[in-house]
Amino acid sequence: NGGLYAALRDSGTLQEMLQDGVKYVHAYCVDNALTKIADPHFLGFCIEAKADAANKVLSKRDPNERVGVMCLRNGKPGVCEYSEISEEKKTLRDADGNLVFGAANICSHFFTTEFLSKFVAEKKGLLPF
Repeated sequence: NGGLYAALRDSGTLQEMLQDGVKYVHAYCVDNALTKIADPHFLGFCIEAKADAANKVLSKRDPNERVGVMCLRNGKPGVCEYSEISEEKKTLRDADGNLVFGAANICSHFFTTEFLSKFVAEKKGLLPF
């Protein structure tokens, strides 16, 4: 999945999108075959919030559900795969009974083309993990 960003740059596709006035990108992964492509609620929320990047999540139904979750890695948002979470953290609940690590990553992402352009320039299109 991480090769997408360098491919957008290297193929010239990102530059073409910028030249054509494309402002927003919705990307999703094969892991979520039921993705609502260009989900108007998700994209509209991101645009209204003036987000540069966003990741759509759903609440996990069960702590043993085999899906990665949003978390903080060294203080920065990231995804922790289900295979990386300890049994203790996987079942940890807050005072309201919700899973602490319950924001399931469904691989539905929003980006502005401006953000993508800066990202591929600064990070060389490579994710740090």
